[in-house]
Amino acid sequence: MRTVFGRGPELEEIEAFLDRVPNGPVALVIAGDAGIGKTTLWSAALSAAEGRGYRALKARPAESEAVFSFAGLTDLLEPATDLLPSLPSPQRRAVEVALLAAEHQGPHPVDHRTIAVAALSMVRLLAQQGPLVLAVDDVQWLDAPSVEVLQFVSRRLDSSPVGILVSQRIGESSAIPSMLAEALDDDRLRRVELGPLSRQAVEALVSSRLDLQLTRPLSARIHQTSGGNPFFALEVARAIKGREADFITGAPLPLTDDLRSLVRGRLSTLSTAGRRALQVVAAASQPAPELVRAVLGDEGPAGIDDAIRAGTIEAERGRLRPTHPMIGATAYLEQPEEDRRRLHSRLADAVDEPEQRARHLALAATGPDEAVAAALEAAAASAARRGAAGAAAELAEQAIRLTDPEAKEDRQRRSALAGYHHLRSANILQARTLLEQVVKDAAPGAERANSMGLLGEVVYLLGQTNEALSLFRSALAEGQDDARVAAHIEMNLSMGTFLQTDYPASQAHSHAALAHAEASGDVTLISHAKGVVVFNDCLVGDGVNESMLASALELEDLDAPTMIWFGPTFVAPLVWMWAGKVAEANEALARLMRVMAERGQEATICLLGLYVTRMACWAGDLASARNYAAMGRTASEHNGWAAGRAFASAAESMVACLAGDAATARRKVEEASGILGNQSKFRTICMMSSLGNLELSLGDHAAVDRVLGPHVDFIWSSGLREPGVAPFVADEAEALVGLGREDEAERLIDWLEQTGGRLDRAWALAAAARCRGLLLASQGRLREAMEQVEHALVNHKRLAMPIEQARSLLAKGRIHRRNREKSAAQSALREALEIFEACGAAAWAEAARSELSRVGLRPRAPKELTATESRVAELAASGLSTKAIAGKAFLSPKSVEGVLTRVYRKLDVHSRAQLASLLARRPDSGDQPHPDGRS
Repeated sequence: MRTVFGRGPELEEIEAFLDRVPNGPVALVIAGDAGIGKTTLWSAALSAAEGRGYRALKARPAESEAVFSFAGLTDLLEPATDLLPSLPSPQRRAVEVALLAAEHQGPHPVDHRTIAVAALSMVRLLAQQGPLVLAVDDVQWLDAPSVEVLQFVSRRLDSSPVGILVSQRIGESSAIPSMLAEALDDDRLRRVELGPLSRQAVEALVSSRLDLQLTRPLSARIHQTSGGNPFFALEVARAIKGREADFITGAPLPLTDDLRSLVRGRLSTLSTAGRRALQVVAAASQPAPELVRAVLGDEGPAGIDDAIRAGTIEAERGRLRPTHPMIGATAYLEQPEEDRRRLHSRLADAVDEPEQRARHLALAATGPDEAVAAALEAAAASAARRGAAGAAAELAEQAIRLTDPEAKEDRQRRSALAGYHHLRSANILQARTLLEQVVKDAAPGAERANSMGLLGEVVYLLGQTNEALSLFRSALAEGQDDARVAAHIEMNLSMGTFLQTDYPASQAHSHAALAHAEASGDVTLISHAKGVVVFNDCLVGDGVNESMLASALELEDLDAPTMIWFGPTFVAPLVWMWAGKVAEANEALARLMRVMAERGQEATICLLGLYVTRMACWAGDLASARNYAAMGRTASEHNGWAAGRAFASAAESMVACLAGDAATARRKVEEASGILGNQSKFRTICMMSSLGNLELSLGDHAAVDRVLGPHVDFIWSSGLREPGVAPFVADEAEALVGLGREDEAERLIDWLEQTGGRLDRAWALAAAARCRGLLLASQGRLREAMEQVEHALVNHKRLAMPIEQARSLLAKGRIHRRNREKSAAQSALREALEIFEACGAAAWAEAARSELSRVGLRPRAPKELTATESRVAELAASGLSTKAIAGKAFLSPKSVEGVLTRVYRKLDVHSRAQLASLLARRPDSGDQPHPDGRS
């Protein structure tokens, strides 16, 4: 490492930064003017890091590389490619394609989020081995796709021992430093701005680098002329070396207003071959010596050697680069324009990678050129396949600029492609501008309809649902004859009308989408359309079409660039949840969360977090519900999506409701409602259902009606006929019974019975029977009431929804108590309490305790097993796994573990083997074993 002169305070900052890396993440930004010594200090920091035993991944992008997709990421990750086999296969494939380590395979482009999450996985794996530094020199030249990946990684480092080290030229913009300021607390990010060197430091620098001893007056003049800029000072000193005496008398030093003239003088000492080699290196993207030889022929090797000896080129990791950006820029720009064009033409012939070749062809072009425009269009497709949608959009726009103005169809096609790629890269406003122009200029037909459909998606993402639906309908009128276009538009119409709560219309559009998809023969479209049909059919009460769902799942390609929302993998757990298939839904949702996490699909995780949290609450698994809500919160904070924050708050409200934390539940509902407004009635129902359930557990029937009553009319008006979508109906019916509004309650109970009976929904039938039992009990018809509650408990045996079962036991206990059947009341209430406590349903547990206190019988002996504990103990002793016990006992696996812990404590055993031995000695009469083990 070269000695660093005059930077004592800055070196101390570097040491402080490195001290903090093991407790990272931390970041250091080294900023300064061109030539001020940023790279020198950056390199010193890297050497110091490696001297401490830290691992370092580094990139040194040049201005010529800023347009080449993933050039910086390739530099960073190439030394760590031995980690690729450790990654999940989607991540491994994505990053290999991005780094050009593997050819893209398959019909669908790589998702850039999967590349980003793969990079994050690699960084985390390295950080597990020890402190890690991610270093980027001249970060302003980092290519946009690499910037996106580094932004993604930096926001998600959590407590990893990672330091981020970047240098930045003042006056040049980069998203990375501002992103670091957002991602890290103030005490974790330091910025060092380099000022001029002192005269003494300049003198020492010149002496060390050029072996030139300056007199004090001359060193003072060099310092003054260069402004303390080390690069300028070295160039001045280099220019006067050997003729110092000429300048003792005060003759002007060879630096006036233009540094480039000084650099020109330095380049004049190069041989012709050396100058040409430098020009190739400056124009290319970190070329290997082989590329220089391919462009220059036999003079290439000699030219490289000459440029290296002159200090204008340096070699690093098998690649060449100018020793300073000013040297490369001057060598490149001093060529006549025609020479630059010829150089790019030769480079285009010498490189194979489509994006680099197309960009060189574009720089060689003198005007519109169809061959070059076609190459740029093909390069855009290649960049898109690699996951660089932003680069694809920029290449497509270059293709438009090099397309003959008279070739209107070509211009429109390329404009539509650019708009599509901008949409995929989330550059929504530019996508809108391009697509609006295409729609305005194109002739009616399928191509215009496709662009109109894309414009509708853009407008929808901007929150203008009505305008989006209008565009979709107009597009459908023009695109009916193209089955693929029509299928896409019909699916968009289905989603739009669903969000407007017109569910019959959404169903009709979904069936039309499927018909068009099947006509197109596009397997991905067919799979997605079948998922949308299954979803909508279930919603309006036509049940779950399991055969169609199975077909959709079999055909689904998760790599396809379509929204997973309402695709079959997303639809399946939703409809299973509504149908009461709790275990299947829970497992499918958890699996989908893992897949989306592997792929970096944070927006999907935000929405999934809402449903999987709700599912865990239904399953009585508070720990998992809390974990899923936290995952949704983390994803929402990482991606900054407002609706995602609302979904996270809604999920957190469900956890708080189950835990009986009324204040937090109400606050979280208010947060979510403030963001969502009236955007999604469907998701509002999820939140309000939980809040209404909490108010019911607290015994505040009027509050239940305030929360849930307004949504009842929605059930009748919207066409919803799936009871699982509206669990709040049962809670509202129970509250109405408590308020004495029996006719209104009966109407809701009838709806639950009718829809539940027609679709054989065990949950709806159980809830309806419980509510009718409570209604009958309020009328004094206790025998009939008990029959209804017993009917509810029979249906609960078909479900893995323990809290619902416990609620029916609570109702049973209340009815027994009113009928003065104290022993039966106590038994039912104790079992209900046990389940509520096992599930963490604190408010419901308190309601059960309150009822028990009214019974008036003595408490159960502390070591006496309850009915549930006895059942779980018997199943465990039989050798079943926790998961199998959970299925048979209708508890979550975590609840089973909690019950077994209590059983072990009461029976003073420490393993399943001891438990089995103890229960084997139990008399056939079925009496419970004595707590001390005596039978």
